[in-house]
Amino acid sequence: MPGSALFGAALRVVAELVSNAVLHAGCSPDVRVGLVLEGYLLTITVRDRDPRPVPLTGLAPRQGLAVVTALAHDYCGDVRTVPAADGPGKSVVVRFALLGAVE
Repeated sequence: MPGSALFGAALRVVAELVSNAVLHAGCSPDVRVGLVLEGYLLTITVRDRDPRPVPLTGLAPRQGLAVVTALAHDYCGDVRTVPAADGPGKSVVVRFALLGAVE
């Protein structure tokens, strides 16, 4: 629902991940965004064609991925990367568990 804390968190996650893909995945300007709501689990996926892994540890507190990780944890979720199955690239997958969410 627009205006809710969850909507704001999801929008921020998409913005951060798309910005990172555009800035850092220089080998291809193509970025795909997916949002799936199944039961009480919201999954946001941002895919680019850059095969380099994304570091998810040792991030500066205000760095984009650190913000994404903190938002996921606020919603009892997680962040992971998945290599593309059909060629070069990867997806960053962020999950929000909507039960017990911090509003």
